[in-house]
Amino acid sequence: MKNSILIIGTVLLFGFSLSSCKKEYTCSCTYDDGTNTGEAVYTLKEKKKEVATRCDAYEVAVNSTTTWECEVK
Repeated sequence: MKNSILIIGTVLLFGFSLSSCKKEYTCSCTYDDGTNTGEAVYTLKEKKKEVATRCDAYEVAVNSTTTWECEVK
């Protein structure tokens, strides 16, 4: 009986730790090409550090006049 409780407790603790690491975050990006502005929003379900890295990767220089600014919200 004690072994069953120990095994169930371990499985529940392990499952909780995995689910708490990944949350849903929003990466909000705005762009400006000198004449037009716009916004793109991405919903990502990953660890916060991975989301920040991925969101920063969305900031690309399309050309010399278009700028993208992205941040995690």
